[in-house]
Amino acid sequence: GLLGILISLGSNGFGAAPPFQWVNVPGTSAVATSLAADGSGNLLVAFNSYGRSLDLGSGVITGICVIAKCANDGRWVWTKELRPAEQLDGRIAVDGLGNTIFAGQIYRSRYDYGFYVARLDSSGGLNWEKSFVGLGRFYVGGVAVSTNGDYAIVGEFSGTRDFGGHSLSTDGTPYSAFFVAKYDSSNALRWVRMSTSNASDNGAAAVSMNSLGDVFVVGGYEGIISLNGNQLPVYG
Repeated sequence: GLLGILISLGSNGFGAAPPFQWVNVPGTSAVATSLAADGSGNLLVAFNSYGRSLDLGSGVITGICVIAKCANDGRWVWTKELRPAEQLDGRIAVDGLGNTIFAGQIYRSRYDYGFYVARLDSSGGLNWEKSFVGLGRFYVGGVAVSTNGDYAIVGEFSGTRDFGGHSLSTDGTPYSAFFVAKYDSSNALRWVRMSTSNASDNGAAAVSMNSLGDVFVVGGYEGIISLNGNQLPVYG
C-alpha cells in the first residue's frame, strides 16, 4: 500500500527554492486525502487508512477515516476517528475559529453512497455530525468555509439525494450531475444547485468562498450541460 507523507517548505519569495522545514511520515499504509491550514499555521489532515492500523503518536487507530491536527513544527497534536465502522472518505476545510468542517461520502455498495458532514472544534471534539439519505453514486469534490462559519460543499451525484430539506434528482438518466450546496454555521441548508445533462457525466472538483460569502466552483464536463437552463458550449 501507499505511505502517507506530510511536508513543510519555507516561504522564500521569488528567490531560490525554499528548503524543506520538516517531513512527517506516518508509520503505516495510510493516504492523506485532504489538507487545510488554520490561522496559526497548524495543519488539519484527513487520512484514509483503508482499515489498517494508524498510529500518529497518541495510540493505534483502526478506523478508516481519521482527521489529525499537526502543529506548525510537525508534531501531531490530536487525532479523531469519524464513523470508524464505515467506509468514509472526504474533504476538509478550517474556519476562522479553528473548527474543521469535514464532508464526504460513505461507501455502502456500488450504487449506494451515504452523504456525511461533521464539524470538529480546535481540540478535535465533535461539535455535530449529520448524514443525508439518498440512493445512487455520490462523491464530495471539495468543501470551503467563509469567515462567518457558512460552508459550501461541491461534488457529483446520480439518482436522488437529500441535501438537508431539499432533494435533487438526475431524473433516471445514467449520467452524474454536479452539485453546489451552501449551509449556514448551524448546519441549515441555505441553497443547493445542480447541473443538468442528458449526454454526459459532469462533476465539481473544488470550491472556494470569499469574504462576502460568494461561492466559486471548478469542475469538468463532456458533451452537453446546462446551468439554470443555459446550455454551455458542446464539448466532445
